[in-house]
Amino acid sequence: MSFKNERRFRTLLAVISSVIVCHFGAASSAEEDHCEIIEINDTFYNSKRPVMIELLDDQGVVLKLNNNGGDYFRSMILANKVKQAEIPVIIDRGAKCNNDCSAVFLASPLRYSNVDIFFPQYSESEKAVIASLKPNQFYPVIKQRSVLLFLNRGLIEPLQNKIFNSYRNPGYSLYPAMNAPELKWLSTSARDKKTCNEILSMKLAPTVAPNKVPDQ
Repeated sequence: MSFKNERRFRTLLAVISSVIVCHFGAASSAEEDHCEIIEINDTFYNSKRPVMIELLDDQGVVLKLNNNGGDYFRSMILANKVKQAEIPVIIDRGAKCNNDCSAVFLASPLRYSNVDIFFPQYSESEKAVIASLKPNQFYPVIKQRSVLLFLNRGLIEPLQNKIFNSYRNPGYSLYPAMNAPELKWLSTSARDKKTCNEILSMKLAPTVAPNKVPDQ
């Protein structure tokens, strides 16, 4: 390549690079403006269960939980989406996250709760449904040991041990041990678009750990 052509080539590369930088810069800004905090309360949980997963396809989403659960299978589908997409999850002071709701919280790599969190359990109403099943009736039941393996995937060993303790002892609270220290300021902060953008900017790089269960 001649010196003249080489200079043209370098100039072209510089122009392309500037276009790429500007393009991604604009996309990032648009994503921040689109950031949304979705609250899954009891009304939302019970009325919009079929579309909850679709709502999480947007990358600019932070989940706020405040519900009693009641559909273990559906919560695990939601938890799987949260884990795969690394969706941040928060629980406000005075809110609730009971029964299978905690699976959604614990599945997030970026989470902060201001209330007690326990290992996911079936609600009493769902237990009654399962107990009343006839031999030929089907109901999606998930073994809690499988949930333990799912939640422990990607966690460092000390946190795996915390979840295992709560698995063995349903009264063992995982608050505040499972809170991401980067989100400590959420104990007092308001929940607005600025908060949403700040949470999204702190998305954690996944910490790979063995997918194991401690010896019983």
